Amino acid sequence: MTSMEREEPAILHVVHCVDTEGPLDESLNATFGRLEQIYGLKISPTEENLTSLQNQTFPGIDRATLKSIAQTFAPDLLAFNRNWSDVNDMNQRIFSDDLRSRRLDDFGQPWKISWFCMDHVGLHQNPRNKVLGFGQIHSYYQAHISNHTSFGDELQFHFHPKSISNNDLAAATNYTSNLPEFMESLARRLLDFTWFPTCYRPGFHSIRPDSNLLLEQWFPFDYSNQFHEELDSQPDLASGRFGDWRRSPSTWRGYNPSLTDHQVPGNLRRTTFRCLNLGTRTRLLGKNHVEQALSEASRHGQAILAFTDHDFRDIEPDVLKIQTWLAELKVSFPKVKVRYSTSTEAARSIKGLDTRPPRMEIHVSGTSLNVDVDRSDMFSIQPFLAIETKTGEVLHDNFDSGGPPGKFVYVFDELTIPLSSVSKIGVAITGNNGVSSSVTIKDSELASFMGEK
Repeated sequence: MTSMEREEPAILHVVHCVDTEGPLDESLNATFGRLEQIYGLKISPTEENLTSLQNQTFPGIDRATLKSIAQTFAPDLLAFNRNWSDVNDMNQRIFSDDLRSRRLDDFGQPWKISWFCMDHVGLHQNPRNKVLGFGQIHSYYQAHISNHTSFGDELQFHFHPKSISNNDLAAATNYTSNLPEFMESLARRLLDFTWFPTCYRPGFHSIRPDSNLLLEQWFPFDYSNQFHEELDSQPDLASGRFGDWRRSPSTWRGYNPSLTDHQVPGNLRRTTFRCLNLGTRTRLLGKNHVEQALSEASRHGQAILAFTDHDFRDIEPDVLKIQTWLAELKVSFPKVKVRYSTSTEAARSIKGLDTRPPRMEIHVSGTSLNVDVDRSDMFSIQPFLAIETKTGEVLHDNFDSGGPPGKFVYVFDELTIPLSSVSKIGVAITGNNGVSSSVTIKDSELASFMGEK
């Protein structure tokens, strides 16, 4: 290396993923109901008893259990954003220059957030007063991002399977029995917003064989890996229940999972990144993890420090905590520069990918919808097709191969659905680089997509 040459700095990407679920309410009685469900303790639901449990002074309970209970029901974990007004109050601070630009990164950028939005649909009783309906939460945060483009935030996708018991509060991991809701949620994001995700955060941080294969069809990246050095002290989450990552890599650079085991490196094309928790009760990101990520960036040139929290709690303390840890630890890694990145920006950078949208050409010939793509750029196994009927029903279906690689066709007829019954069509593909291409066509616009144009 000559005196005129400079070594490229190593980069630590800081990726703030928010599992974006909207407001959540929990009464005092419901809090003590969770206590009984998790710990098997039936205690009178009073504020005095709650304070005693939080202070670890409640009589008749062993010290280890009291410590675990205090962690589960810590005051900050019960400080929910219980309605949209609470969420709005928080976001007045979150979407402000005062927070975002208080500590710029080493490239002069403000703090960025990747909002992984979900839909609450199919609930039976809705005991936590969640916001119901497809696209409600996505729409809310899309408006905030559009009004604050200088921050560079992004929207991505989050999903919670429903339990087979139809219990609105139960954790679940089965995607096979939840495919209609999963696919309709994706279809409506495409039809309503001409938008399609490329990055995923799983509900309850859980991947199973069915979701491992499902994600491989559509998502180039997922921030799911929650490998943690410490055993979980929460009894309902012990032994890897609801998110088993005990055998997964500890790396902060991502890995391609195996077809038969999502926890080990393999030959799938999707990249899974490590992402630990803040502002909750399990698998918490610690200062030691920030140091690990800085060290890995120093050794390998790049690493991704990713963490997640929820918008139904105040996320500002989590931002300040990470910024403080970075300021304290970065002095020991002078060659590492910190870059605030979205989930897709970080993944593209560490894998050396460009930002070109994948090519997709669409035309309609008679009753056939034809899609041409560049197969080498495309991550999706096939284009995603969403159909809205004139009666308001939203459908998803497969394409047929159109012959040569990269050509797909869908025929509207009595064996599928007549084109005369369709009010809108949506088509999307995801690229290997984590960029998607999306098109929506209203029935009044079909003529402009005719092959004879």
